[in-house]
Amino acid sequence: MRRSRRGFTLIELLVVITILVVLLALLAPAMEKAMTAAEMAVCAAQLHAIGTASTSYAMDHKRHYPKRQNNYSHDAITLRTASGLTDIRPLFKNYVALKIFVDPLLPEIFLDEQSNGLGTVIYSNYSVYTGWGMQGFKSINKMGDVFTFKDLRDPNALMYEFNLLAADTDYPFAGGYTTASHPDKDEKMTTRRYQDHNGAGLPVSVPGAPLNLTVAHWYANKIDRGHIDTQFVFDDLSVAKYSNVVMFDDRLASIYITNYDDYVKGGRAQVPAKNHGGR
Repeated sequence: MRRSRRGFTLIELLVVITILVVLLALLAPAMEKAMTAAEMAVCAAQLHAIGTASTSYAMDHKRHYPKRQNNYSHDAITLRTASGLTDIRPLFKNYVALKIFVDPLLPEIFLDEQSNGLGTVIYSNYSVYTGWGMQGFKSINKMGDVFTFKDLRDPNALMYEFNLLAADTDYPFAGGYTTASHPDKDEKMTTRRYQDHNGAGLPVSVPGAPLNLTVAHWYANKIDRGHIDTQFVFDDLSVAKYSNVVMFDDRLASIYITNYDDYVKGGRAQVPAKNHGGR
């Protein structure tokens, strides 16, 4: 006597599918959290690599860190200006792959040293503080140096000292918007991409932006941008993570990001100073 082969009924299949959907819904937040944690770990490793490359360069150059030819004019994320005077990519290329300057939580930007015309401005996803400083203050030019900053508009302001080599970008502006390397946990920020053309940033909104995409960051045009996690590498090559950083966070020092007057009025970087939240 032959036994009939019984398959699943439609109801049984629907029950199984429903269970799988519920399980995926329950696991999705945990998976997303795990992926973000993994990307943050990669980010920390890249910051450490930038710090190591800076230190290796210094050991080969009489303890002097990579320095921009014109280090008092542009913010710490500028790898190259339209004039080329601040191009630090050639200084790093023998010590670390240029792609290390692309944060894993952002779209990839175009950093090819050999393929950019003079009109191209290139920004890192990280702030690189070696060989950089504000006009009138100390720069971190060689091993053992600190760079300094004081808000000269405030007579009671503290003179901050910094032993940072590099950091995730976190630039809040007094006008009520912010740019950062990492998304905020409240999902109030979106990514902005720029295709550079003769020094002028042109927005690119479509996926798969052209190869000369030279700027990418998270952006919010509201002062309540939400909480982000930010990481820093110091001159001893230690990496520190500050969790749930808000705009103008009291745990961090607030410094100008460029020497330009229009930016000085509002643009700041949030970083730990040796005498304020640092190490």
